[in-house]
Amino acid sequence: LNELTAYSAQWFAYGLPSPDNALLGRFTAPTYQVSLNQTGSNLTELSLYLGWITISLVTAGLLISRNKSHLPCVILRYQSFFVLLASVGIYLSFAPTISIGGLTLTTPSGLLHQLLPFLRVFSRFGLLALIALAPLAALGLAVILEKIRRPSFQMIVAVLVTLITSLELWAVPAATIAVDTTHLPSVYQQLQPSTTLVEYPFLPDDEPIGVVYLLWRRLSCFTLLNDSIGERTQRPERLKLVDLNRPSS
Repeated sequence: LNELTAYSAQWFAYGLPSPDNALLGRFTAPTYQVSLNQTGSNLTELSLYLGWITISLVTAGLLISRNKSHLPCVILRYQSFFVLLASVGIYLSFAPTISIGGLTLTTPSGLLHQLLPFLRVFSRFGLLALIALAPLAALGLAVILEKIRRPSFQMIVAVLVTLITSLELWAVPAATIAVDTTHLPSVYQQLQPSTTLVEYPFLPDDEPIGVVYLLWRRLSCFTLLNDSIGERTQRPERLKLVDLNRPSS
């Protein structure tokens, strides 16, 4: 239950830009940090921002297209399908309950986790909403451009929407900017490619900072024992290696 709650979606994550956003991140970072401190989750699992430009385009598309009798029925069917897909994705991304306007609804996460224990990060169902909103936003932009008669104005609006949306959704983790991938620490350069390593501190996977800890592992590509025996804090194999002061380590 603790893991389900920790790795559940948060409503603000759908409406606030990521702290890694170059323009708006410094304004939203405190909200994210408070949530991460309370739940023990990590920023990766809360990367669910939909974008207000995207939401506006989707809303405009839904309102305008419903009043257009000449639109093919297949377009309206696809529109309804993607709205349903987004709704289901958001609903499933909350665990074990979701609160809407003071009403608390139970989600199937608890049952699914019992049947399929590997399903524990339910915030990832929010990706269904991100996928569904892309075609809905495209349809919204199309019906808006259709109302603009001059092709030059259509081009200007399309370029502006694309530019603003890109800036709004642009999120680059600071770690990927600061690391010089051309220079590994010298110890890694002296090892044979077939070497198996253990990196310290030996952080378990449920440690939030452990998500970004395996930095040099991603760059050096050495086999790392942390990957295979670091999943649980009290595993015997891990306890033998976690403390370098123990003779058995």
